Amino acid sequence: MQTVPIFRDFINPNQVGGTREARLARGVQRLGLLVTKNAGKLNPAAAMIDAGLSLLDAGLAYLRYSTEKRVTRALQDQLDALSHQLDNDLIILQIDRKAREQNYQTFIQAIDHRLQENRSIAQQVHKTMRHYRDLVDGILQQLEEARCQQQTNLQEFVRLEAASHRAMRVYLSFFVNSQP
Repeated sequence: MQTVPIFRDFINPNQVGGTREARLARGVQRLGLLVTKNAGKLNPAAAMIDAGLSLLDAGLAYLRYSTEKRVTRALQDQLDALSHQLDNDLIILQIDRKAREQNYQTFIQAIDHRLQENRSIAQQVHKTMRHYRDLVDGILQQLEEARCQQQTNLQEFVRLEAASHRAMRVYLSFFVNSQP
């Protein structure tokens, strides 16, 4: 990046860096000669040539200035286009973020709904298992009572025992199948 000094010192004609500065220094010296009493030492042809060169230098400086102005304008247009694109991209990102948030909320609600359904199913399973457990306990209690009674019919005892085995199998299969 090129920097331009804003507060440049006066040009010393003995320490001139470029041709433009050298011509400017010579022009200042000649102007000084015209103003002073040594005006007779000034060559009019050299003054005209120097004035022509200064005019040409001014024209070239204006052309460089206009070129730089066009480049600056093109860069400014690119900056404006990029700023506009950045604003559009920001709007798109905000819309995308809102859509993602809405999808996330919908997903969370669906999960909550499924969890609620699973809770109700788990409660029903628990209730059913408790019911089967009560049935099995009742059958086992009847079997124990039948064993204690001496006058129990053997066929009724066998039937109760088979029913208890069936109930126990149903309860266990239900318990095993309901485990995740």
